[in-house]
Amino acid sequence: MASGTPGELKKQIGGQMIAVEPAAEVDPAQLEGMLASALGAKNLPILHEAALLIADPQVRYLGTLGGNVANGDPGNDMPAVMQALDACYRIAGPAKPRTVKARAFYKGSYETALKPGEIVTAIEIPVPGKHGYAYEK
Repeated sequence: MASGTPGELKKQIGGQMIAVEPAAEVDPAQLEGMLASALGAKNLPILHEAALLIADPQVRYLGTLGGNVANGDPGNDMPAVMQALDACYRIAGPAKPRTVKARAFYKGSYETALKPGEIVTAIEIPVPGKHGYAYEK
């Protein structure tokens, strides 16, 4: 199970996250991987920019993208970025796997669309065409 963000310690939910087709892969799922990924920085520069501002180095190098998006912590950086990029989360659990748009995933503070026993296993991010971007904390 992914962990590493303060919210993740409050609520042990989440999972390994990777960006999948049609986006460039982010490997490893750790936030550090987004910082080191030249391909990710080229295709989704706002992810790279936001990852530079997340918490402190200890969290960036141990935390995961999954831990940052899956727990519904309103103080986390990536949920807003995922919503702006029209990302979808792949969810697995005891029932049939499903996909939920980031915009529909968050229900409130620490409340998400995850059901008991479910984890987010992947993130799908469409690679935008020509665009501008900025992330301000």
